[in-house]
Amino acid sequence: MSYRTWLKDVTHLNDISPWESTLDGCHKDWEKMDEARDTKLFDYWKKPLSERIQNQRFFNSSMHDSQFIGLSQEDNKAIITLNDLDAETLINDVCEINNLKHPGVVIPIDFEFQDVVYCTSLRHDLKFKLRYDNITTSTSSNSDFQLNFRRDWFFEQEERLQFICEIRSSRAKQKLSDSIYILIDCATATAVDRRLPALKKLFGPNIAPLWNDYLNRIDFPAKPIYYPQYVGGFIDYFNRRLPVHGLTWNDLKFQNP
Repeated sequence: MSYRTWLKDVTHLNDISPWESTLDGCHKDWEKMDEARDTKLFDYWKKPLSERIQNQRFFNSSMHDSQFIGLSQEDNKAIITLNDLDAETLINDVCEINNLKHPGVVIPIDFEFQDVVYCTSLRHDLKFKLRYDNITTSTSSNSDFQLNFRRDWFFEQEERLQFICEIRSSRAKQKLSDSIYILIDCATATAVDRRLPALKKLFGPNIAPLWNDYLNRIDFPAKPIYYPQYVGGFIDYFNRRLPVHGLTWNDLKFQNP
C-alpha cells in the first residue's frame, strides 16, 4: 500500500497546531482552553527532536521573528530560506554607528527537507477551517519585514517527518488569518547556516572574529538571556569586542553592498 501523508487530510487549525486556542476571546472557556494548549506546547518543547532532524538548534522556533524570504521546491526537495534576525540586528546597528544606508541583503539560514512527498501552504478562516493559500504569492520585503517567521514544530509518523511552521503576514486576506502555515512531509530535515559567508561578503574578513565571538557567547553577561539581540544590541557588544581584536567601527564598512 502506498504511503499517504495525513497532512493531506487536515481541515482545522487544531489538526496541525494542537496548542492553538481556537475559542473566541470572550468565550467563558477561553482561558481554560488557552492554559491547556500552553501546557501541551511546553510539554512538546521538553521532548527531544527526532534523529531524522539535523542541526536541531535552528528548529523548535529558534528562528522566531526572522524574516521569511521564500519557499522553493525542486524534484523531491524543499527549502525554506530565512533572513536571520541576529544578523539583521547586527547590520542595523553597524548602519546606525557608521551612518550607512541599509544594504538590503539577506543573511540566510535554510531549512532543507529531503524526499518530500507533500508541501503546501494554508491559512485559516474565521472558524479556523484551513484554506489553501499559495505563500509564494506573498512577496517579501527587506524594508518592512512583511513576512515574519513565528514558530515551527514537527510530528513523526510511519518513519517520516511532518514539519509545520507559522509565518505571520502583514497582508491579511479578507476573512482569512494573517498567519500562513507551511506543511511539509519529508524523510529528513536539516538547517544550513549560510550566515558567515554572507556577512564576510558584506563586511570583509573583519566581521569573522566578532561573529564567532557572538556565536560562542564570549563576554556575554549572565543575564538577560537574549543579549545582545534585544537588550543593548550589537553596539554595546562590539564596543567591548572590537578592541580585543584590534578593530574599530571604521573597520566595519560594507565591501559589497
